Amino acid sequence: MAWGLLPCGIVYSMLGMALATADLFKGALLMTCFGFGTMPFVMSAGGLMKALLRVLDNKLIRQLAGGAMILMGLVTLFMLNMPGAHEH
Repeated sequence: MAWGLLPCGIVYSMLGMALATADLFKGALLMTCFGFGTMPFVMSAGGLMKALLRVLDNKLIRQLAGGAMILMGLVTLFMLNMPGAHEH
């Protein structure tokens, strides 16, 4: 439950960029712009999830998604077994 209270990794990246400005006001401005830039997505995330759940309720979509994951796994295994795949 406490994991949900932690900010996402993008926030940490932006905090690093704000720190790299080495200026209090520029850093604050950067974080403010980041906050306003992400606000539309954060505010609409609930509606997007509701729409996504309606799409995922379709059995065909779930089967296609599962098939795509299996295909990606097989392609990854194939690529790992290619000659020279482990050379740097």
